[in-house]
Amino acid sequence: MFNRLVSFKSLEGHEGEVKCLTFSQDGKLLASAGDDGNILIWEWRKNQKFSLTKKIDEVFEDDINKIFGDLEEGISNIFGNKGGIAIPKINDMFSKPPQVKVLEIDDIFPRHRHKRINSVAFSPCQGFLVSGGDDQTLRIWSLETKKLISTLTGHQDKVTAVAVHPDGEIIASGSEDKTVKIWSVKTGEILSTLQGHSDKVLTVKFSQNGQLLASGGGENDKTVIIWNLGERSSITLKGHSDWFGGILSVDFGSNNKFLASGSKDQTIKIWDIKRGTEVKTLSEHSDHINSVSVSPNNQLLASGSDDKRLKLWDLKAGKAIISIPHPQKIYSVCFSPDGHYIATACQDKIVRVYGTSELQSLAS
Repeated sequence: MFNRLVSFKSLEGHEGEVKCLTFSQDGKLLASAGDDGNILIWEWRKNQKFSLTKKIDEVFEDDINKIFGDLEEGISNIFGNKGGIAIPKINDMFSKPPQVKVLEIDDIFPRHRHKRINSVAFSPCQGFLVSGGDDQTLRIWSLETKKLISTLTGHQDKVTAVAVHPDGEIIASGSEDKTVKIWSVKTGEILSTLQGHSDKVLTVKFSQNGQLLASGGGENDKTVIIWNLGERSSITLKGHSDWFGGILSVDFGSNNKFLASGSKDQTIKIWDIKRGTEVKTLSEHSDHINSVSVSPNNQLLASGSDDKRLKLWDLKAGKAIISIPHPQKIYSVCFSPDGHYIATACQDKIVRVYGTSELQSLAS
């Protein structure tokens, strides 16, 4: 049955629209990020959270009171009304002989400060999280120390999507510069640049076995490309609308046999990977489909749309079994690794977690 009341866990803490989210491999953590430039890590069952990026904002929320220190020793201290932070090696930022220099906070603390974050992904071992944002960089964060490990540069435009390989050793990123890049986690180097889209790349996803990578292009491209990383080959999937067909989201089935794609043309397409052909089209949304997620058992698909609806689909029947209204647009949806929960990221700044079995029971 559609549109019945359903319970959910509400996670509130963002100050802007939540654009992306992902579960950790064990399902205990949920990461979310968006327009406020803040990455929140939720121990969602305990209603606890911590921020990977908020500490500096808390110090500089009010006017800076003092900056002082011995630059010869390479240490300076900045104090705001809520505390202070010691800055090592600040003297490296000044030329010699000494001269007056104005530093942006982002020059001192490399992070996604006041830049929109478009995508986040956990490593399989849960040792790190990677984020990509409007500042054209990827950043790798330690979940143990809650600190930035490294910043990866090389894209020439906004980073729209990131994904971590199942072995945790490489990262894929998509960008508005029309390229997909493969990065080494260990060295931070670009291992390869994949070119084939004629418009911005809006989404990337690895297959469960790690052999394939899917990417989706913008509305002037409208294609999904499946890259075989081992064979260095690719196939291009065409079928979304020629008018509004930008591919906003892709997800592989856990059996590595099919791929789902969500588009601005208001449809979801299911593709046979081996044949490179369209299997079916799901078309009950009334606006852009921003995100799709396939359940671990390959029986269900969750989708979120600008039409403010979370839909749960029976993939075999090709029909939506329930539609859950949200107050505003839904930008991201994600199944937990065990398939028991579905999380949504919404324009209203709230992350919601639903029980899959409850949604299915309401549909019956």
